[in-house]
Amino acid sequence: MHKIRFFYYKKQQIIKQERGLAIYKVIILDTDTHHEISHVVRCHGGTDFWIIMCFASDCMVMTKSGLKRARPGDCFIKSPDFIEYHYTPKDCSDGFINDWIHLSSENLWEDMQELQLPVNELIHTGQPLLLRSSLSKIIQEKNGVLPFWERKCSNLTEGLLIRLAKVFHETQNTDTRQYGELLMGLRNYMQEHLEEEWSVARMAEKVGLSSSRFSVLYKKRFGRSPNEDLIEMRLEKAKLLLIATNRCLQDIAQTCGFQNEYYFSRVFKSRENVTPGNYRREF
Repeated sequence: MHKIRFFYYKKQQIIKQERGLAIYKVIILDTDTHHEISHVVRCHGGTDFWIIMCFASDCMVMTKSGLKRARPGDCFIKSPDFIEYHYTPKDCSDGFINDWIHLSSENLWEDMQELQLPVNELIHTGQPLLLRSSLSKIIQEKNGVLPFWERKCSNLTEGLLIRLAKVFHETQNTDTRQYGELLMGLRNYMQEHLEEEWSVARMAEKVGLSSSRFSVLYKKRFGRSPNEDLIEMRLEKAKLLLIATNRCLQDIAQTCGFQNEYYFSRVFKSRENVTPGNYRREF
């Protein structure tokens, strides 16, 4: 599946290159950048360039899921419209270190979708030097200003994105296998304790993952988000109780973990196109 996806992506890029286009315009970049411990990078978005970073140390990063702690080997792709905000965690004695590149391209949103790379979210690779070799080659080409250097930098940037995508998908597959049994055990436990209050943070804590990483792995394993799956499990149990018992709606709502019978009825009607009472009468 991944080979087909990357082949299609590569074919589209070849077509663009044959038209004489430098797909990616490199603006500025650096490797092994050591930031002062007090240095805060902040920009409210609205730029005309993308930023790709790979962290070699811990760093607090604003993501679309909120402020997250990046670990060594975590990468981040920031779109032009998203806020740039990262800094050294308070419990670190030295400033954060990262490799980074600013670039512009009319095709990057499309390319991110083709490569299925997360945008404005941490990408866990476990390889702090993942981008360094490619970035060093781009720096060499950019500083040399030899004929066709812009095209060469564009090609190297394309290779950087493909490498990042491959590592990301390989890591995702490994993580899914690694945490598969834990996720299944958690899901079985949730089914037996639907009356309890469940948040994504609590679910993630039970399997030792961050909320964002847990959500990605859960959806990959079960085909739906944790919250969506929880609602479906609660509705399935409610339907069984409606058919097999004479218990009142308030009791069923409480047993299945809904806030109250009114919320239960509203969710049930929106999902099943019938009220709980009518569903019971139909059976």
